[in-house]
Amino acid sequence: LAGGFFTSIGGQTRSGFARLSNDTAALQNLAATQTTVTWTRGGSSPQFARVSFESSTDNVNYTLLGNGTATGSNWTLTGLNLPTRQNIYIRARGYYRSGQDNGSESTTESVRNAFALQQALLGNISTRAFVQTGDNVMIGGFIITGSGQKRVIVRAIGPSLVNFGITDPLQDPTLELHDHTGAVIAFNDNWMDAPNRQEIIDSGLAPSNNLESAILTSLSPGNYTAIVRGVNNGAGIALVEGYDLDPTAGSKLGNISTRALAQTGDNVMIGGFIITGTGQKRVIVRAIGPSLAQYGI
Repeated sequence: LAGGFFTSIGGQTRSGFARLSNDTAALQNLAATQTTVTWTRGGSSPQFARVSFESSTDNVNYTLLGNGTATGSNWTLTGLNLPTRQNIYIRARGYYRSGQDNGSESTTESVRNAFALQQALLGNISTRAFVQTGDNVMIGGFIITGSGQKRVIVRAIGPSLVNFGITDPLQDPTLELHDHTGAVIAFNDNWMDAPNRQEIIDSGLAPSNNLESAILTSLSPGNYTAIVRGVNNGAGIALVEGYDLDPTAGSKLGNISTRALAQTGDNVMIGGFIITGTGQKRVIVRAIGPSLAQYGI
């Protein structure tokens, strides 16, 4: 039933009072992923002027996530970093005008229990190549995207590669980490000498050989370069790799690139990466050669 100051409604003559009938049901669905909440609405559902989304762990105390954006009759909030692998409650509240001269505001809400799975992410990126001297050392670059710091461990692996059939590994690799300006922000030669050696051990990713190098640190979004050299100009096959130690952070490992001398046989360049989480991850893998001439190679 509808009441108000009107003389017709729905094309029918009515004076101040009318009975409304819906030919379709009010349809809705509230869905959540780690990064996005969507409230899908249809049928005879009311149209909202605005929608807010909130989250809770106990269905009593709620925290505002933000206001949704309308796409037709649906409302979406993106750019979230919801906790994964635990039950949470998502509440959507829609507001629409009502009452005399639209002087009041009414609310419709929907609550659902959600269990967000971690999205597919690059969890590890690595390259194996033959490390020489001068311009032919191994140079690995990676980009951290998103917001907030990213806790990572970068490793230079050499001697332990004999366990995987490599007969000429780099016997004593060193590792330098540079920021986007080219400045050295960290250096390691032998991971056991690192000031945060225990933290490296606790990460579960300590190198198996004491002559190998590792840097565990937190980095802000930006471009970084890891350079692997041999002590006393040593040469041999080495592996440079980076691991994401905090996949739930707002920042992500977004790219890795490695420059090294690609040879033949066992000395070709081999890149590896691990995708963690659930679902598919869309990536592009490139092999660049001739165009490096414009950069002085």
